[in-house]
Amino acid sequence: MQTEHYLIGTLAIIIVIVLVLIVLLKKKRKRSPNAPSFVRLYEALGKSGNILSLSREHDRLRVRVRDKKRVDQAILKELGIPAIAAQGEIKLLIRKHSQEALSYLDEKRKEES
Repeated sequence: MQTEHYLIGTLAIIIVIVLVLIVLLKKKRKRSPNAPSFVRLYEALGKSGNILSLSREHDRLRVRVRDKKRVDQAILKELGIPAIAAQGEIKLLIRKHSQEALSYLDEKRKEES
């Protein structure tokens, strides 16, 4: 009888641990895809024909463009990327994924050039 109680208690503890792990993993998955869709970001900036140069400053990307009017603000807003435009340059706050975004955009720009 006592063995059954230990078995039931052990199973209950295992089930609780598994449920907690599932909840934690779901939360992590929701956080990590905060990386914006780099393809959409590339389109928003007007592709290689509009991107003159790229550089990174901490959490920001500095993008020099030919024509600011070709930058699609609606896509940037959809991606949740704040943008500040000044003098042919756009600063994008990418946060945790600025290096990945810089690498992707630079590679795409070189591919299409």
